[in-house]
Parts: sequence; C-alpha cells; structure tokens
Amino acid sequence: MNRDKKFLPKKDLLQPQLIRVGVSHACNHRCVMCWNYSAMLKEQKSDHWKNVMAEKEMLLNVIAEAKEIGFKQILFSGRGEPFTHPNILDFIRMAVQKRLGVILQTNLSLVDPIILADVLKNLKQRSIICVNLSAAEQNTYDKIHNQAGKNEFISILDKIKYLRNKKIRVRYVFVVIKQNYREIEEAFALNDNLETFLHLELADYASGKGVGKLAITKRMENEIGGKLSLIKKKYNTKNSNIDDFSDQLTYRGIGARQIYSCLIGNNFCSIDETGKVHYCFNMESDDYYMGNLTNNTLKQIWSSDKYNLMRSKLRKGDFLPGCKQYCLPRYSTSKPRGSNFKLRFFIDKRMPKPYA
Repeated sequence: MNRDKKFLPKKDLLQPQLIRVGVSHACNHRCVMCWNYSAMLKEQKSDHWKNVMAEKEMLLNVIAEAKEIGFKQILFSGRGEPFTHPNILDFIRMAVQKRLGVILQTNLSLVDPIILADVLKNLKQRSIICVNLSAAEQNTYDKIHNQAGKNEFISILDKIKYLRNKKIRVRYVFVVIKQNYREIEEAFALNDNLETFLHLELADYASGKGVGKLAITKRMENEIGGKLSLIKKKYNTKNSNIDDFSDQLTYRGIGARQIYSCLIGNNFCSIDETGKVHYCFNMESDDYYMGNLTNNTLKQIWSSDKYNLMRSKLRKGDFLPGCKQYCLPRYSTSKPRGSNFKLRFFIDKRMPKPYA
C-alpha cells in the first residue's frame, strides 16, 4: 500500500488501546430505551436484521490481529446481546489467550457466571463486565427490561455478587430516563452493596425515532443535580462516574472543554457485526467507514491511506458533520451528550479508562 508520510500519525499518538467488536444483533430483551428493540420505535427492525451475527472465523481473526496490531483491550458489544451468539465464549477465550483485556457489555441474563468467571480467571484484573441494569429495584427493572424473566433482577444481582466474589470487576450501568431518574440514590446504595462501579449516563437519542420522549427533562435534571451533593456525603462515590455525570447534567455534552483535535482514531476502532470497520463510535454515517473485513485484513485497514488521512484531518481539527453533531460543544444544542461522552475516555485525563 502507498502510505504517504504526510498522512501518517505521529508515533507517540498512534497507540491502539481499545477495539470494539459487534457480536450480535439478536437480543432477548426489549428495553424501553433501546435504539433497536424498543416498542416505542417508529420503525421496527426487520426479522432479518435481528438475526445478524458476526461470522465466527472473521471474529477470531480480528482478535488475533488486534493483538498483533498492539491493542490492549477488546470490547465485545453490538446492537444486541453478545451472549445470544453461540460462540461468544470462544471469542472471550481467544481474547484471554491473546492477553487482551476483555470488556463485555451485557444484560447478564444469559450468562452462567461460574463459566464466565472460569474463562476470565487468568485475566480478571484487566477485564470488566458492564451490566446494564438501569434500575435499583425489581419493579423498575421489570418496566424497563421488557421480556425479562420472572425474578430476573434478583438473579442478575446474585450473578454480579458471584463475579465480584471471584474478583472480577463489574460496572453497574444505569442509563437515566424518565422511568428511573428518581432511583439514582438507591443505585448508589446498591452499588455499595454489590461493590461495583456505578456508571451513570443520560440516555441519548436521535430525533424523530420515537424513543426520545424517554429522555429526562431539564426540570428532572435539576432535581437530580440537587441530590448529587447529598449523595456524595452519604455514599462512596469514588466507585462511580458522579463528577462526569454532573457535567452531563450541566452541559449535556463534553463539559466546558473545547475540542480542537480528535485522536480517537489513534487509539480505537469499531467493527460491526457484518465486518465493517468504523473510525469511531459514530457508525450511522458512511463518512466514518474505513473498510470491510470481507475484502481486507484488519491490519491492512488500520494502516491504510484512508485511515491515516482521517487521523490527520481530525488531529488538525478538520472535523466532519458527524463530529459537529455528536462531539463538539460549540455545536451542541439541547440534545443529550451523544458520542462525546465516550470520546472523553480517550482525550480527557480526568476520566477513568473505559475499563476502570
């Protein structure tokens, strides 16, 4: 490949850290705030879309190449529940074998914690399970997680306790919407009990999709903000992202910091369930499409002219329309924070790592 030197990122900037792989579109839940499965969506996904899963050999190759490139961690995620994929444990085992820290985004309902803890036992200090509870008690959980099994909330808590007993780190994810915003203090109490890391974030939605009406109002934000100082006095908030969540409430974005440069493409890439490689978390636009694993290897795409040109452009602040929509505070409106909250993991030293 022709690799013009003017497009190459500086060596001290090109530090691959986290690779995100989409595992499955399928999901056993129908959460009310989900972009893909909420009953409130104006346009429901087709049955064909819901059955899409990553091809086994492709994903195993990605894991091997990710290690060769120098990535430190791999995030198993996607637009559905990763544990609907019949080979998810094979993927995790491969990552552990390659000494890649494992991050899992899951509702945990399909997980056998005994098996998972055993798979992760040799890499538990570099791995984390991100569990989307978005509730602090059974009734709220049932209202949010449609199609959840009977007493599933209690079952999930028992699984978390087992994983924590095995010294596996767990992030307790709480996506704040109208149905649960009054439960945030209870979430801190539960977080203390479970010995997890509470991750609070405002729900963000593209306008016109139907689920935006779940986002909390400014009045609700003010109500939450008034309680946070009391919560800090009462609970161990060090095991939470409470300061960043306060910024979300205040700025609905990246906070007071102005972004002049983006380095996310030096540290991160995203692969969807069909093998498409994307530059950042913003996967809705073709502007961020870097290549397809059906045509090239991950190493070829990661080092391609197209990737390096994008790195050069964004490092110099030559932003794309999607950057303005999702990440730049000077373009922000009253919308929730969008992808810029995720971007902070890579550019803001105040933020914990995404696996903290």
